[in-house]
Amino acid sequence: MISQKKLAAFLVAICFLSCSKEDTEVPTIDASCKIKKVVSPLSETIFSFNSDGKLHQINDSERGRHTYTYFDNTIVVYVEENSGPKKITLTLNSQKQVISRNIEVSPTVFSNAQFEYNGTQLITYQNSYSDGFELFVEYTWNQGNLKSISMNGQLIREFEYYLDKPISEGDPYLFEQYFLYGEYPVVRSKNLIKSIIDHDLGVKIYNFEYTFDSDGRITTVTRVNEGEVVKSQYSYDCNKNST
Repeated sequence: MISQKKLAAFLVAICFLSCSKEDTEVPTIDASCKIKKVVSPLSETIFSFNSDGKLHQINDSERGRHTYTYFDNTIVVYVEENSGPKKITLTLNSQKQVISRNIEVSPTVFSNAQFEYNGTQLITYQNSYSDGFELFVEYTWNQGNLKSISMNGQLIREFEYYLDKPISEGDPYLFEQYFLYGEYPVVRSKNLIKSIIDHDLGVKIYNFEYTFDSDGRITTVTRVNEGEVVKSQYSYDCNKNST
């Protein structure tokens, strides 16, 4: 159970309220090109897709294999990793938003999460664990971008963006969400992440820099934190069917 809680906290850390119509529109991403491989000094991640162009499998050298099966309003993700297998069940609403998530490690070790949206923007996330632990997360938005995250009433993350760069495949936040939500991320900001300010254990600042190909696709993401530099290389499959 501890590993589940750490995973949830991690995804929240990197995973709002706005009243204008413009700010609640879903940012668009070119669906004709999908990430095929991401390589960094820390891991290698390979994506594969089914005949409909939907995400079928992620093979990650650190986080194992994630296989996605699709039903009418449900997605089942089978996870094989070093700590053991688990099953993730996602329920979607008519807008293709994830409204509930169940993670089952065993019949007695599991968690259930519920998601609440304001239009297209996630505003609360509540996770209940089989040992009685409760996690309540609130999301704050500004001009279409995730601004901050509070967990059980405490500020844990703040975000800054490149306001001249729209979100695209390769955004670090979207990349992390693939592992739990597949192609239906619960948070999608308008612009690319510039920095994440972590308040969870002291203050840590993670800065992100990007390079792009001639078509505007991200080819590298460089993360800098207190002198530590990690560069990830992205490659793509283009002309896949749109989901």
